[in-house]
Amino acid sequence: MQTALQAKFNRLEQQRLAYTSQINSLTQAQQARQPAEDQWSAAQLYYHLWKVEHVVIQSIKDNLATDRKRRPISFNTRWRSFLLNLVLSLPVKIKAPKVLGDMPQQINIDEVEKNWQDTRNTLHQFLSDFPNDLLDKEIFKHPRAGVITLGQTLEFLIEHANHHKNQMKRLLA
Repeated sequence: MQTALQAKFNRLEQQRLAYTSQINSLTQAQQARQPAEDQWSAAQLYYHLWKVEHVVIQSIKDNLATDRKRRPISFNTRWRSFLLNLVLSLPVKIKAPKVLGDMPQQINIDEVEKNWQDTRNTLHQFLSDFPNDLLDKEIFKHPRAGVITLGQTLEFLIEHANHHKNQMKRLLA
């Protein structure tokens, strides 16, 4: 795996382990408690973080399975990625894209933890096998930011997990 990808993967793994530790420190009742009817529980937030990563990886794999011509990184690609990460750094609520589906009311934490570990193993293998000649190509179509590169996609996943850090802290209190 390329060094830059490995560093981003390591950051993602640190985040996953931190969220897993946090969710496992709660009782089932605490995991399921929603602060308000329109707000997620800690279990739902944990599920959301896994689901986003899972959907992103599947989307990239589907993209690579096509013969579609991939554009090289451009100023616009960098700008879209910058804006996406800037928005994620703000303490604002962002509606989850429809591609993620509906949020289940009941979450099995053990199942999500296993799924996230499986997804992370898939990501590791995917990054290890990723062709170097595609590293500077637009590869993932974010629902709001448009098409970005693999490195930018990993940055998005990191910033997305950071975006939810304070939300999880509030749920742990």
